[in-house]
Amino acid sequence: MKRFHWIKDIIEKNNYKTMVEVGTGRGKTAQYLLKTCPSLILFEIAYYPTTGYDENSSFKAKRMWKRRIKPYKNRVTILESPSLLAAENFQEMVDIIFIDADHSKEKVAEDIIAWLSKIRPGGLMCGHDFDHPKFPGVREAVTDIFDNNFSYSIDDDHVWWHYIEAESNKIKDDEAELQPDEGSFDSSE
Repeated sequence: MKRFHWIKDIIEKNNYKTMVEVGTGRGKTAQYLLKTCPSLILFEIAYYPTTGYDENSSFKAKRMWKRRIKPYKNRVTILESPSLLAAENFQEMVDIIFIDADHSKEKVAEDIIAWLSKIRPGGLMCGHDFDHPKFPGVREAVTDIFDNNFSYSIDDDHVWWHYIEAESNKIKDDEAELQPDEGSFDSSE
């Protein structure tokens, strides 16, 4: 099962209506979710840097992403800026946030911390490439922030998730650590 199938199932199971995708890539996840979840409103954090990247590849990815989401433009809000800047200016509260941008430990942690307070109680913070051999930083960041209060599934395309309880999306100002909640870590999945 691919990550977008897993997200679709979660959206349907929980009757989620709003989602932020941090890291849009070529738009495959956005296209699938918009096509299969007709009531979903999607906020796309689209940042295609060219510094340090192959400029031609970034241009092609951005062009493909825009083509894929074009049929759903009435249900998509595009924020073309780096994740932290987008989070700082984002005023909505959403049901689900999916982190799939820079996979370094530092950047994944920054994305989680920046976006966590934008999730409604009962919502979900989740992401891609947990325990993927190419991206050890994802596991390190998720484990550091959520301790044992998250779940993951390698079979579902390396997806990790953390449900938000009523007060669990508060971050300590001085330490930028997550307050404990009633989540669980299940390594058997």
